[in-house]
Amino acid sequence: MSFLNSIHLLSIKTIPFLKLGTSKAFRPFAFIFITSMFVCNLLMAQSFNYQKDYESILKRTQTKGDSFEYKHLLPKFLKNDKTLTVAETLSLMIGYTGLPNYRPFDDVKTEHLILHLNDSARYKEAIRMCDTFLKNHPLNQAAIIEKAYAYYQLKQQDSASYYKQQFGRIMAAMDWSADGRTPDNAMFAIGPEDGKNFADKYYHSDVGNTTTVINKYGDYCSAVQMKYKKDGKMNEIVFYFALQHAANTTSKKDTSKIKEKP
Repeated sequence: MSFLNSIHLLSIKTIPFLKLGTSKAFRPFAFIFITSMFVCNLLMAQSFNYQKDYESILKRTQTKGDSFEYKHLLPKFLKNDKTLTVAETLSLMIGYTGLPNYRPFDDVKTEHLILHLNDSARYKEAIRMCDTFLKNHPLNQAAIIEKAYAYYQLKQQDSASYYKQQFGRIMAAMDWSADGRTPDNAMFAIGPEDGKNFADKYYHSDVGNTTTVINKYGDYCSAVQMKYKKDGKMNEIVFYFALQHAANTTSKKDTSKIKEKP
């Protein structure tokens, strides 16, 4: 069964989850995230193939009247519609990468400014910056989760939960897209730092080295080392995230933006 022809798509259910928010200031902000799907639905993750499906799904998100049309799916995401499936969320993310203002490497600067505001306990300023940024970047996961964290610190739990659910949907769609264990089967990501948040705030692990690689298809991927304790011993695992669509937004003459620092 191909990804595009899959029909038994289940919606995800979320509750407050483990480790959402901002780097060092986040540690007290611990919750549990649960993605609820049947085993048969999980198997469909292997049906999404970045090389084969990305362009065809992107085209569908730009086609008026299609069930994957970006303008159709975005309102469902923004209002936390429980009927929004994980496959639709992934399609929405792909559609987002086709927007004219999709400039993920430029957006990192704003993401860091928001993070700095939260780390400085300037939560109301962080929310205002998130509000402005999210108007034109509604799927920027960094802004979404930092907004949730700021609301949490201001003890506005309903608002915090609202944006945690949005973040959880994006992370779950990334997790669903591929196993991410090799560059050739990398998970889908929107921006260059999404993999770090995936490791830190979704899987509750420490982030080790990060780098970039080119897979056998010639596609640009980020690699994020996750460190975690098991049986009292520190373990490491590397996950890979497909970002060729992001690299395509950067001029060939300016490759500095796509080089990650360890």
